[in-house]
Amino acid sequence: MTEIPLHRVKPNGKVDLWDLGPSRPVPPTAPTEVDGKLKGHEQALAQIEYEDSMEAYKRGLRLYSATKRAFDLWHEMNGGPVKIEFWGVDARGALDHERFKLDLPRGLKPGKAQVEAEEMAKAEGAELAALRERDPNFGKPQGIQP
Repeated sequence: MTEIPLHRVKPNGKVDLWDLGPSRPVPPTAPTEVDGKLKGHEQALAQIEYEDSMEAYKRGLRLYSATKRAFDLWHEMNGGPVKIEFWGVDARGALDHERFKLDLPRGLKPGKAQVEAEEMAKAEGAELAALRERDPNFGKPQGIQP
């Protein structure tokens, strides 16, 4: 397991990791055709093996289609890497997969979903600060003068 530096662990015990998204799926390879030079039982055996490998190829194509749709959907929704908060112990396990990184790799920029999330958090922070300032108990005193 990968060790996480203590300075990267937040006071609440969580760690931010970059989710680079699912890796691009690889299509299955098509089986080779039956050799026309074979005769008799050799040809029949080769034909059966070919049909079995065609069934496996079809299953592989269905799996490829589903994973390609998931890959395209993730990248369409996020537009690139996003930051995800993990508990420290979960982050250690996640770093064993090539999908998650502690730091954003060079040359990659945060995805559009990450940029939007950071802008939203900044706006919420400013709104909360304005509400706190107007609060009669916790903000600046208003209206009543001694």
